[in-house]
Amino acid sequence: TSGSAQLASERIAAFLANRGFARIPMRRGANGRYEVPANINGHATTLVVDSGSSFTLLARHTAGADGVFSAPVRFAYNTGGNHLEPLNLGTVRQLSIGSFQLENADVNVANVTADLLGIDELSMNFAVLDFASSALYLRHPDRR
Repeated sequence: TSGSAQLASERIAAFLANRGFARIPMRRGANGRYEVPANINGHATTLVVDSGSSFTLLARHTAGADGVFSAPVRFAYNTGGNHLEPLNLGTVRQLSIGSFQLENADVNVANVTADLLGIDELSMNFAVLDFASSALYLRHPDRR
């Protein structure tokens, strides 16, 4: 029932808050994907939460507009349909995901249509996804 799901979400929230996790609200976009509010070097944006993406990935136009400088690497990214895009490696000086702050976050830049929060940053920051309450929880590796 929805009452038991709400109670479970409240228990998860309390448990994680006591362990230093930041709660970031997610919303379902028009395409059905979960999105979180973000800020890249002082510019507001939205990131799609994509645990299936190996990388946190910014579209070239986002990276350019937000002052993320990147350099080519020898890897390509499969954007679906057997279409490979060359990747650039870049660093975001200040990346905020909701209230969660990261400095000098490594990102990849490619010709993609959406900015993705991938499994690299999700796993390094102990992500917990609570779909019942549409919340993403993150915690820095050095906090307990």
